[in-house]
Amino acid sequence: MSLQSTRQVQYPRFWLSVDPIKPSGRFQERIDRTGHWAPPRPLHSNEYVPGYTTRRWFEFSNWRTREVESQEVNGKPPYKTYSFYMSNHKIWIYRSDATHYKVGDGSGNPRITSGAASDDEEDESSSESSSDDDDRVEDWVPLKFRWPDEINSSGVSYATTRGPYDRLRLQRPDQVVLRELLPDQYLATPETQRPRRPYGGLIGELPILIALIAYSVRPNEVDGALVHCLRRGYRSYNRPRGGGWNQQRGLVVRVFRNLGNPNEEALDNGRLSAPVRALQLLENGYYGKFVE
Repeated sequence: MSLQSTRQVQYPRFWLSVDPIKPSGRFQERIDRTGHWAPPRPLHSNEYVPGYTTRRWFEFSNWRTREVESQEVNGKPPYKTYSFYMSNHKIWIYRSDATHYKVGDGSGNPRITSGAASDDEEDESSSESSSDDDDRVEDWVPLKFRWPDEINSSGVSYATTRGPYDRLRLQRPDQVVLRELLPDQYLATPETQRPRRPYGGLIGELPILIALIAYSVRPNEVDGALVHCLRRGYRSYNRPRGGGWNQQRGLVVRVFRNLGNPNEEALDNGRLSAPVRALQLLENGYYGKFVE
């Protein structure tokens, strides 16, 4: 998007929640092809965890984050909702709420209880969801990166679910905050490190960047980390690295946006509303990198 087309864009404002989730225990654990635990797929196989930041809301406005009452979010349109799990320092992502829908084909074996079905009986959860959800084919996918062509000269990386790369493109030795946010497997290799600004940096989809902040701290520190770290760019919280990278730790991150002009909000006008454009520009680094 050109600078000319964004002169009148609104500054970004959004509301977010970070709800802890966990496997419900109703299904046998799923193991991926590398032999490690993978998030469950069936309907009712994931559930919310009470406490911490569950059902709490935060507002990002004027480049600061603060906690707000849930009533402030009433009537606000959803922007993006993503679910996350951590497994062996690998971040899995599902682009919806895994507590409400089956994931992928919904496959999974129920745990054996007295009178329960056998291990090889087909999981009924794949047929439990309504016909409205039959077109949900997205599965859990690992965190990926894109290297946007238009700004590749600086080597910035875009965090997403639909990228071809497993690591950051470039990274400076002084970018220690990237080590706070990302396990080693996502960091740039020594061969792609550059010593000077403006090389390196991170931008990306809002739910993913928010989840990285949440995972950088322990569950009981997420509220403080959101308020402290989520500014015009990321501000370090100075906690021990990896303190929140717990095995099978799950999250649902929801982002809601402002209402735009009623004419822009119409479904058939073919244009994005100003609040949506502002959030997309924020994700794409128009206002600056999330990590410089």
